Amino acid sequence: MAHYWGQDVVQHYQWAYKGRKYCDKLCAAAREVRDRDIAITGLNLSMLERSQRGMTLKRRLILASVNPIEQGDLDNLRKQPPDRALVVDLPTGFGFDKFGLLVHK
Repeated sequence: MAHYWGQDVVQHYQWAYKGRKYCDKLCAAAREVRDRDIAITGLNLSMLERSQRGMTLKRRLILASVNPIEQGDLDNLRKQPPDRALVVDLPTGFGFDKFGLLVHK
């Protein structure tokens, strides 16, 4: 994943500490969507949808953490990558971090 999205991103989100299954899904998503900006847009769209639909057993709200990306977001990115970077309207209480990923403030 560092090869496609950059070592600085890997270190910032502390992905090495998420466990093997998460890292396998992350690597698969990075191979599928190699452009970091497009990947971040797709992840943002997935997280927004997750926050709007509410919490279930398989879907959690966006956490206020360094890495708010869930495994389901990575699966969604692989299944439905955006065609290009899109403009995303943010709900109240959300913003973007230094890499453009959606965060809960």
